[in-house]
Amino acid sequence: MASGFAVGDRVTTQDLGQTAGSTPVSLADLPMGRITALSGDTATVDWYDGENVDATTEVPVSQLHLVTEP
Repeated sequence: MASGFAVGDRVTTQDLGQTAGSTPVSLADLPMGRITALSGDTATVDWYDGENVDATTEVPVSQLHLVTEP
């Protein structure tokens, strides 16, 4: 698993190190997903709207950032 990601990982497409002005990015403001499959450089991600899956898309792994749960 050279990508560093695993099925079941929580991810977002926003770099968590970025800030908007001087305000740190809030996790609540980001699109959150969970990886359901990995194939080469592509991940299949279920995107959540609250507790429900809002959409499922294929995303290049290079655009994903791991969300570590507090």
